Amino acid sequence: MSTLNEITYDLLSVLRDGGLNIKDDEGVTLRQIAFWVRGARASLIRQQLSKRQSISDNIVQTLSCLDVSQIDASTCCDFTTDCYIVRTNSRIPQVIESNQVDLITKVGPMHVSERGYTLIPYARAPFWGSSMFNKDRPAAFLHDGYVYIMNSDFIDKISVQGVFEDPTELATFNNCDSVPCYTKDSRYPVSAHMIDTMKKMIIDTNFRVMLQANVDKTNNAESSVTPQAVNGQ
Repeated sequence: MSTLNEITYDLLSVLRDGGLNIKDDEGVTLRQIAFWVRGARASLIRQQLSKRQSISDNIVQTLSCLDVSQIDASTCCDFTTDCYIVRTNSRIPQVIESNQVDLITKVGPMHVSERGYTLIPYARAPFWGSSMFNKDRPAAFLHDGYVYIMNSDFIDKISVQGVFEDPTELATFNNCDSVPCYTKDSRYPVSAHMIDTMKKMIIDTNFRVMLQANVDKTNNAESSVTPQAVNGQ
């Protein structure tokens, strides 16, 4: 199990002590490295999905206790339809998109063993329930950051599982025991085999670009120095 702090400190040690000659005063922060880690993780996940590899549970996170309410189905604040739909009270963090599909893996009741709702794209929502096969089947879709539930019984909380773009954003959500869904001590949602690949990607790209920038800066500084006159000439 590796936390984000462990991954970023390990990369920082490569910068400081791994022969790359980056000094403490050259502006590299843990926050910057964490940003690179997030980007490398997302890139690797998209690569895996493009190869039709399955989604590992290691990269999935859970918002286990999201409040939902019945709202008017109208998208206009000043117009009501008297038709209602269930929606989360707050937007969820952005999920990774791959092949034009948002990587939400399950939406359902809070009980882990209960079946989830059928996941559909927003474009299919107007047609859901129009056939004998799905007219009474609950379905969920994502729109404008909110999760919507159609054809559901009365509920006030749901669970959402997915692959989120920035795993740390789940820190602002709590589970039903009022414990944050993510903390600095949480396992970072990557598979173990991805960690070394992520580090290599960052060293070979972000670190090398930074090193080249430092070399260019040094060369420019040296070339800008005007030689002193010799023997008054």
